[in-house]
Amino acid sequence: MTAVTARWARRLGRLAVTALRWEAAGWASAARVVARRPKLGPGGTAVPYVGGLRTVLVVLVGLSAVEIVVLDLVLQPWPTVRFPVLVLGVWGLLFMLGVTAGLVVHPHVVGPDGVRVRSGPLVEVVVPWGAVDRVVVRRHAFDSGASVQVDDGTEDGAVVSFPVQGTTAAEVLLDRPLTLALPKGAVAARAVRFHCDDTTVLMAAVRTHLRAFEQRG
Repeated sequence: MTAVTARWARRLGRLAVTALRWEAAGWASAARVVARRPKLGPGGTAVPYVGGLRTVLVVLVGLSAVEIVVLDLVLQPWPTVRFPVLVLGVWGLLFMLGVTAGLVVHPHVVGPDGVRVRSGPLVEVVVPWGAVDRVVVRRHAFDSGASVQVDDGTEDGAVVSFPVQGTTAAEVLLDRPLTLALPKGAVAARAVRFHCDDTTVLMAAVRTHLRAFEQRG
């Protein structure tokens, strides 16, 4: 096996593992949707961020459903091809529904322990109140469409961003660099930016829980 082949094999292996993790998370998230139990934790306040993706998700799910019907009609004369394609199409639709459910039931959370910033069921960072300097409503735009972005161009720590549709709406500024575990490795961050649907809900929850933290001393 050449070095190039081995590298591609490793990449495919990582992709397969990620797909399986999303598959498992999708089924667990669907169960939470049915039970109406978003993953919040004790005393946590949900801060949704899926609103900016709603149209895109509806379109993708709709296209997946239409594709199943169209391909089934086109491939009727070839049953040996039709049924595998049908199974694959149904799996793709269920996968998209699982991704959507994962975003819905894994919102950002403002709670007694701090601010939990998420990007679906598999990515989460926790910023404890003891490390928070302040939380501000501040919009930033991004050229890249990546769901997690790191700007490490500053000496006192990186800025970790969780944009939705290329924007963030709020920022947690830290009073010291905080190590955050991200999919591509740990990062020492000085600020965390994220999108949310309603900054009023966010700031009300921040004031409530931060005041309670300060009173606990």
